[in-house]
Amino acid sequence: MIPDQWERKLDPMVTQNIIARAAKIDPTLKDAPVIRQFVGLRPGRHAVRLEKEVVNDTVVIHDYGHGGIGYTLSWGCAEAVASIVANL
Repeated sequence: MIPDQWERKLDPMVTQNIIARAAKIDPTLKDAPVIRQFVGLRPGRHAVRLEKEVVNDTVVIHDYGHGGIGYTLSWGCAEAVASIVANL
């Protein structure tokens, strides 16, 4: 993850860095073929925003800012949102 980087074009240096870091864990990955590449924009915040807000008599539940760890946080955040909804 590169903070404040919003370029949507592939950057060969980023690819090389990912491969180098992966090869430190498993050296056989150093020469593995790159089959496909994608650019992922993962907006994040210093902290996840997960809260209820009433806007013009409409309940809005905010749940965003997970950045690159969204999947990891998904179960806990989903439970928190379900709890908010259950208490409306």
